[in-house]
Amino acid sequence: MVFGAFTPQVRVLRKEVQGPLMFANVLGLRAEESRDRRNRQVWRRTTENSHRVVDEWLPAHQVSTADVWAWTLAEEVPYHWCYDSHPGAGDRRGSSRCSCSTCTLASHRDLLLGVARRPRLAELCALVERVRQVPFNPNITMAELIEQSRRPDALDPGVRVEENADFERMERDVHAALRRPPTYESKARTGSALLLHATGGCDTCTLTM
Repeated sequence: MVFGAFTPQVRVLRKEVQGPLMFANVLGLRAEESRDRRNRQVWRRTTENSHRVVDEWLPAHQVSTADVWAWTLAEEVPYHWCYDSHPGAGDRRGSSRCSCSTCTLASHRDLLLGVARRPRLAELCALVERVRQVPFNPNITMAELIEQSRRPDALDPGVRVEENADFERMERDVHAALRRPPTYESKARTGSALLLHATGGCDTCTLTM
């Protein structure tokens, strides 16, 4: 969080400034992005004490997604290929947001694209679900997303990511971690969570360790 950057500045500058220090926390949040962001004030005071005063400003709050793309294209600003159907397409028929490949906060469409584009990552997430009995998302499991992404009428991912050595290391670390008991109590939900019990656990995994 940006607030962590304020603390060392307060320690140094308090010796030179009388009274609390003033900070502006400027964020690029837009109203169209979510209900929570739509309801946020464009300008509000988030902190006020004897050491610091922090005001939050959202200068792009009322800027629409269409406006963002119009400016991006007019100014020829490079953007990540995930927004397109495939790298270099320029059609913006890919993900609606450039976020984690499998983000629990992503839209259903973006999740299906992410699962299809990174099938090995999706399978790894599904393995964690089965072993730990905790669904990927409160509303849908990774197993369900994988199944939907494989249907004949599913979205065309356009490209499938070839995982690199960093993913291989993470995969090995995840497998090692799953061999150890969890440090928390599993709270699998009912309904779709029943799918978590259907395909076995870590012992069923056929990936090379």
